[in-house]
Amino acid sequence: MEPEQMRVAVQAAIERRIATQEAKGNASLAKKWAIELRHLTHDSSLKAMAIVGFDPARLDNLAIYAATKARKALAHLVGVGKVDPYTEVLVRNALAVAPDGHVANGTMTASLSISRKTTLALPVRRAGAEGTASTQACSTRAALVALGAGVAIGRAFQLDINHPVIAAIAGGAAQEG
Repeated sequence: MEPEQMRVAVQAAIERRIATQEAKGNASLAKKWAIELRHLTHDSSLKAMAIVGFDPARLDNLAIYAATKARKALAHLVGVGKVDPYTEVLVRNALAVAPDGHVANGTMTASLSISRKTTLALPVRRAGAEGTASTQACSTRAALVALGAGVAIGRAFQLDINHPVIAAIAGGAAQEG
């Protein structure tokens, strides 16, 4: 998809989200989507979307927190921002314990909460509360699915270890362009 076509499609998808929130009287969430609209229609985001073959229709059912994570991952990919720390820990730990990218959802949650028991040697663990860990893991999985960088398989998740976003988070260089 050409950059201007992508911009129009992303704008239309997010404007639908804004209109839905306004119709519900949720001005706060509508404002958050307006922020994402500004960022996700920026040239750097469109460049990153082209690299990963992003489908704007994936925004239709994406929660705002997952959309923000996706946007930050795209910015990280092209070297104009940083992926959020929860997503970074989840991806790096997943690749450390499962080089093929197939990881149980519980392992992803354990990456973010030391209260979650695990027998795996996770390189990094955050000391978050169980609820925060679960929410962050869920929104990260949704963001990665939206970017085409992973797929949910029952109670597990399969990262696409060759996806540009995964490579960038795992320590690969930002894409040139």
